[in-house]
Amino acid sequence: MEREGIEPEVDRAVDEMESGRGEMEERSDELSGRVDAARNEWHARQSDSQVPGAVAPEEEEEEPTDDAEEESPDAEGSGES
Repeated sequence: MEREGIEPEVDRAVDEMESGRGEMEERSDELSGRVDAARNEWHARQSDSQVPGAVAPEEEEEEPTDDAEEESPDAEGSGES
């Protein structure tokens, strides 16, 4: 007899989960579109020399960073006795 009382509750829970899944899929699609738009905008800005800080990836690789010079594998004092 208890089983008969549970089935409607299970059905309602399943309906709620399916509804939630649909909402999540819609939000995921929307977010994916926003990410694509932001990526496209960033690539467009990288090709525009008027945008400060938007350096194209191939230009970034040519310039050495100060971090690489400061961190040396032979640095003294990094180990403990």
